[in-house]
Amino acid sequence: MTRDKDIVGPGGYLSITDIKPVDDEPTSLTATFSTKEVLTANLWNHLSGQPELEAVRDDYAAFSTVSIDEFGGLEWNDDVDMSADSFYRTAKIQSGHAMGRNEFRAWMRSNDLIIDTAAVVLGISKRQTAAYSSGEKLIPRTILLACKGCDAMVAEEDAA
Repeated sequence: MTRDKDIVGPGGYLSITDIKPVDDEPTSLTATFSTKEVLTANLWNHLSGQPELEAVRDDYAAFSTVSIDEFGGLEWNDDVDMSADSFYRTAKIQSGHAMGRNEFRAWMRSNDLIIDTAAVVLGISKRQTAAYSSGEKLIPRTILLACKGCDAMVAEEDAA
């Protein structure tokens, strides 16, 4: 998978260098990345769907045992782990600094757009639009805001 240049750390890949549970939020962690960014994410949704994940999610003592694995990702035990990329994306999306792939696809559907027409509407290349739609690239806040602006313009036109 191609990595976004703005999220690659000094070792050539994104890694977590420090991790701390958030005291008043039982399924949240604050991570320091190789990029020096400090981000917080709630992992409730990520730790759902499988018994070993839910065991960590539902037991704060187990959740608090999180550590950094040899690749700079997170691990709780031999059964539960999460990559630095996945945590980074989750934190950026939850903080409103990025848009999720599903949200981007929903925006395209709600506006009856395909890759080609979405690219024209957003003023970006078809290749970039396809990368956002597939989840290959993190969708930056500028695109999130452009989508919201497009929706506001459509709503304004409908009202007129």
